[in-house]
This record gives sequence, structure tokens and C-alpha cells, in this order.
Amino acid sequence: TETRLFSNLFELVNDSITVCDFGGNIIYFNESACKIRGYTREEMAKMSLFSLKPTDSSETVKKRLKQVIENGSIIFETENIRKDNTRVSLEVHSSIINLDEKKLILAVSRDVTERKKAEATLKETEKRYRLLAENSKDVLWTMNLDGRFTYVSPSVYQLRGYTPEEAVKQSLTESLTSESAQKIIEVFQ
Repeated sequence: TETRLFSNLFELVNDSITVCDFGGNIIYFNESACKIRGYTREEMAKMSLFSLKPTDSSETVKKRLKQVIENGSIIFETENIRKDNTRVSLEVHSSIINLDEKKLILAVSRDVTERKKAEATLKETEKRYRLLAENSKDVLWTMNLDGRFTYVSPSVYQLRGYTPEEAVKQSLTESLTSESAQKIIEVFQ
């Protein structure tokens, strides 16, 4: 039946699904909601949005409840503290639903902890490489597959008298010797 299908889908998805009333009291939840936060089903059954250990203040949780009630749906990122006190970053999609002629809030939360860590690592790596590139005496540059510069380091000014902004707009033949430009063109071909 349709009810069994939706019940199975509810339990099979990897995202946390919770249904709560307008006061933040959790009414329904799936197994993933428990796993993501590290609680048993029995523990989750006694919780509200406020007791899920959000790193946001109670006022922020109340504000988000108000926003979803007023707007019908919202998307936001937040962080919860799992039962074992580790942090989990969540991307939350909340919407108003009608269930048994009652308006409730459906929240689908995706664990984005690893994505956030990867973004932070990438940002730190970019920062380090930019620091190296901007302080190098050598001219460092990157180019796209169309043969257009995408980055030229500040040291280009001392070598060629052009600002990085000017140098990045130049063509290969304007910025390199004809022999060097030809070698690069051959590589691209």
C-alpha cells in the first residue's frame, strides 16, 4: 500500500527526517535521525529540537521555527552536538506539511560534516598557495585551456613592469618570447 511505501522510504533514506509540531516537539523521526546524532530511538522519542544539543542558541531555534511557519519553508545550515560530544554539521530543509489534518514541520537534514571539513582544508590550502605565490620572486601564472591567463603573481611587475591585472589580460604572444609562446601553444595542441 501507499502508506507502507512511504514508511519504507522514510526509514531507508540516509538523511535525517524529523517531523515536529510548531513548538519544536519531535513527533516522528527516522533511524537516520538517530544515527546522525548518536541517540537511540528511545532517547530521540523524548527529545525536542531544543534538546538535540544545537550549537545555535534557543533564540535562534525559535527564530527558525518562526521563519518556517511564516514562509512555509526554509533552508539553513546548523551544527548539533552528538551524544558523544562530537559535532555534526547539518544542511536543513524545513517545510510545513499537513499530516492527519494537522500542520507540522518536516525537517530533512543532511550530514555535511565531511564537506565542511573539505571546504575548510581547501580554503586553507588556497590561502597557503596564494601566500607563496604573492611573495615569490618568480612570476607564477595559471592559464585555462583556451590559452588565456587566469592568474599572474604580483612579481610580474618587477620583471615586466605590468600589474597582475594588466598581465592577466595579455595574450601569450604579448607576454612571452615568441619561442616560449610557441612551445606552450604546441603543448596545448
